[in-house]
Amino acid sequence: MMAAYTPLWTWHAALRGLCGILAITVSGMFAAAQDAAATVLKVEIGGKAVTLDLVSELPPDLPLTSYWTNTVWTEEANLYTGVLLRDLLHHLTVDSLRADSMRVGTTVTFYGLDGYSATLNYHMLHEDRPLVAFLRNDVPMSRREKGPYWLIFDYDSDARFRTETYYALSVWQIERIVIAD
Repeated sequence: MMAAYTPLWTWHAALRGLCGILAITVSGMFAAAQDAAATVLKVEIGGKAVTLDLVSELPPDLPLTSYWTNTVWTEEANLYTGVLLRDLLHHLTVDSLRADSMRVGTTVTFYGLDGYSATLNYHMLHEDRPLVAFLRNDVPMSRREKGPYWLIFDYDSDARFRTETYYALSVWQIERIVIAD
Protein backbone atom coordinates (compact mmCIF):
# COMPACT_ATOMS: atom_id res chain seq x y z
CA MET A 1 0.00 0.00 0.00
CA MET A 2 1.10 3.42 -0.78
CA ALA A 3 1.13 6.14 1.92
CA ALA A 4 -1.15 9.08 1.35
CA TYR A 5 0.67 12.07 -0.02
CA THR A 6 0.01 15.47 1.60
CA PRO A 7 1.25 18.39 -0.46
CA LEU A 8 3.84 20.61 1.24
CA TRP A 9 1.67 23.71 0.84
CA THR A 10 -0.99 22.08 3.04
CA TRP A 11 1.50 21.60 5.87
CA HIS A 12 2.78 25.12 5.35
CA ALA A 13 -0.75 26.58 5.55
CA ALA A 14 -1.53 24.57 8.70
CA LEU A 15 1.69 25.68 10.35
CA ARG A 16 1.05 29.34 9.44
CA GLY A 17 -2.42 29.08 10.96
CA LEU A 18 -1.04 27.58 14.15
CA CYS A 19 1.63 30.29 14.37
CA GLY A 20 -1.08 32.92 13.93
CA ILE A 21 -3.09 31.45 16.81
CA LEU A 22 0.00 31.35 19.02
CA ALA A 23 0.89 34.94 18.11
CA ILE A 24 -2.61 36.15 18.91
CA THR A 25 -2.60 34.28 22.23
CA VAL A 26 0.83 35.59 23.24
CA SER A 27 0.04 39.16 22.19
CA GLY A 28 -3.28 38.97 24.05
CA MET A 29 -1.52 37.78 27.19
CA PHE A 30 1.04 40.59 26.81
CA ALA A 31 -1.73 43.18 26.37
CA ALA A 32 -3.55 41.87 29.45
CA ALA A 33 -0.33 42.08 31.49
CA GLN A 34 0.25 45.63 30.23
CA ASP A 35 -3.31 46.67 31.15
CA ALA A 36 -2.95 45.19 34.66
CA ALA A 37 0.40 46.94 35.19
CA ALA A 38 -1.01 50.16 33.78
CA THR A 39 -3.54 50.56 36.59
CA VAL A 40 -0.83 50.83 39.22
CA LEU A 41 -0.31 54.44 40.32
CA LYS A 42 2.91 55.42 42.09
CA VAL A 43 2.87 58.30 44.60
CA GLU A 44 6.22 59.65 45.81
CA ILE A 45 7.37 62.10 48.45
CA GLY A 46 10.81 62.62 49.94
CA GLY A 47 12.26 59.46 48.39
CA LYS A 48 9.43 57.28 49.73
CA ALA A 49 6.78 55.74 47.49
CA VAL A 50 3.39 54.10 47.74
CA THR A 51 1.67 52.21 44.93
CA LEU A 52 -2.09 52.14 44.50
CA ASP A 53 -4.52 50.48 42.12
CA LEU A 54 -7.69 52.55 42.35
CA VAL A 55 -9.26 50.86 39.34
CA SER A 56 -9.46 47.36 40.81
CA GLU A 57 -8.80 47.88 44.53
CA LEU A 58 -10.44 51.13 45.62
CA PRO A 59 -10.16 51.44 49.40
CA PRO A 60 -13.69 51.46 50.86
CA ASP A 61 -13.08 54.60 52.92
CA LEU A 62 -11.97 56.68 49.91
CA PRO A 63 -14.98 58.67 48.65
CA LEU A 64 -15.78 58.74 44.94
CA THR A 65 -16.64 61.97 43.16
CA SER A 66 -18.10 62.42 39.68
CA TYR A 67 -18.13 65.30 37.21
CA TRP A 68 -20.49 65.40 34.23
CA THR A 69 -18.48 67.65 31.95
CA ASN A 70 -17.26 68.35 28.44
CA THR A 71 -13.58 68.37 27.57
CA VAL A 72 -11.73 69.72 24.55
CA TRP A 73 -10.50 66.17 23.87
CA THR A 74 -13.89 64.47 23.66
CA GLU A 75 -16.88 65.02 21.37
CA GLU A 76 -19.53 65.24 24.09
CA ALA A 77 -20.02 65.50 27.82
CA ASN A 78 -19.10 62.41 29.80
CA LEU A 79 -19.42 61.28 33.39
CA TYR A 80 -15.94 61.12 34.93
CA THR A 81 -15.62 59.33 38.25
CA GLY A 82 -12.62 59.08 40.52
CA VAL A 83 -11.22 60.54 43.70
CA LEU A 84 -10.55 64.17 44.47
CA LEU A 85 -6.82 64.72 44.65
CA ARG A 86 -7.09 66.17 48.16
CA ASP A 87 -9.01 63.06 49.33
CA LEU A 88 -6.43 60.76 47.75
CA LEU A 89 -3.58 62.58 49.49
CA HIS A 90 -5.48 62.59 52.77
CA HIS A 91 -6.18 58.86 52.49
CA LEU A 92 -2.56 57.80 52.13
CA THR A 93 -1.47 56.24 55.42
CA VAL A 94 2.30 56.55 55.13
CA ASP A 95 3.17 59.30 57.63
CA SER A 96 5.32 61.29 55.23
CA LEU A 97 2.53 61.21 52.64
CA ARG A 98 -0.24 62.38 54.93
CA ALA A 99 -2.11 65.44 53.65
CA ASP A 100 -1.82 67.17 57.03
CA SER A 101 1.96 67.29 56.53
CA MET A 102 1.49 69.37 53.37
CA ARG A 103 2.34 73.04 53.62
CA VAL A 104 1.40 76.06 51.54
CA GLY A 105 4.55 75.69 49.39
CA THR A 106 3.74 72.09 48.48
CA THR A 107 3.42 71.14 44.82
CA VAL A 108 2.01 68.00 43.23
CA THR A 109 3.45 66.93 39.86
CA PHE A 110 1.73 64.42 37.61
CA TYR A 111 3.68 62.33 35.09
CA GLY A 112 1.98 60.70 32.12
CA LEU A 113 3.11 57.60 30.27
CA ASP A 114 4.11 59.79 27.30
CA GLY A 115 6.57 61.80 29.41
CA TYR A 116 4.29 64.84 29.76
CA SER A 117 4.10 66.36 33.23
CA ALA A 118 2.26 69.20 34.93
CA THR A 119 2.47 70.68 38.42
CA LEU A 120 -0.33 71.93 40.67
CA ASN A 121 0.30 74.18 43.62
CA TYR A 122 -1.13 73.68 47.11
CA HIS A 123 -4.03 76.13 46.63
CA MET A 124 -5.28 74.32 43.52
CA LEU A 125 -5.72 71.11 45.54
CA HIS A 126 -8.47 72.69 47.61
CA GLU A 127 -9.93 75.49 45.51
CA ASP A 128 -10.13 73.80 42.12
CA ARG A 129 -11.12 70.27 43.21
CA PRO A 130 -9.02 68.34 40.66
CA LEU A 131 -10.28 64.81 40.14
CA VAL A 132 -8.07 61.78 39.51
CA ALA A 133 -10.58 60.07 37.24
CA PHE A 134 -10.43 56.39 36.35
CA LEU A 135 -13.97 55.78 35.06
CA ARG A 136 -15.67 57.40 32.08
CA ASN A 137 -19.39 56.72 31.91
CA ASP A 138 -18.92 54.04 34.61
CA VAL A 139 -16.31 52.12 32.59
CA PRO A 140 -12.57 51.97 33.41
CA MET A 141 -10.59 54.09 30.95
CA SER A 142 -8.07 52.32 28.74
CA ARG A 143 -4.83 53.91 27.61
CA ARG A 144 -6.48 54.79 24.30
CA GLU A 145 -9.17 56.64 26.29
CA LYS A 146 -6.59 58.67 28.24
CA GLY A 147 -6.63 56.22 31.15
CA PRO A 148 -6.17 54.54 33.37
CA TYR A 149 -5.89 57.81 35.33
CA TRP A 150 -6.71 61.28 34.03
CA LEU A 151 -6.56 64.52 36.00
CA ILE A 152 -9.89 66.22 35.28
CA PHE A 153 -11.38 69.53 36.36
CA ASP A 154 -15.11 70.28 36.28
CA TYR A 155 -14.64 72.27 33.06
CA ASP A 156 -18.33 73.11 32.64
CA SER A 157 -18.71 74.52 36.17
CA ASP A 158 -16.46 77.55 35.74
CA ALA A 159 -15.06 79.42 32.72
CA ARG A 160 -11.60 79.61 34.30
CA PHE A 161 -11.31 75.81 33.89
CA ARG A 162 -11.81 76.23 30.14
CA THR A 163 -8.44 77.95 29.64
CA GLU A 164 -5.07 76.80 28.39
CA THR A 165 -3.76 76.91 31.97
CA TYR A 166 -6.16 74.21 33.16
CA TYR A 167 -6.06 72.24 29.93
CA ALA A 168 -2.28 72.04 30.33
CA LEU A 169 -2.74 70.65 33.86
CA SER A 170 -5.06 67.89 32.66
CA VAL A 171 -2.50 65.10 32.47
CA TRP A 172 -3.77 61.79 31.14
CA GLN A 173 -2.34 58.28 31.34
CA ILE A 174 -0.94 59.23 34.76
CA GLU A 175 1.60 56.73 36.04
CA ARG A 176 3.25 58.72 38.82
CA ILE A 177 2.49 61.56 41.24
CA VAL A 178 5.32 63.36 43.05
CA ILE A 179 4.66 65.59 46.08
CA ALA A 180 7.35 68.16 46.87
CA ASP A 181 7.85 71.12 49.24
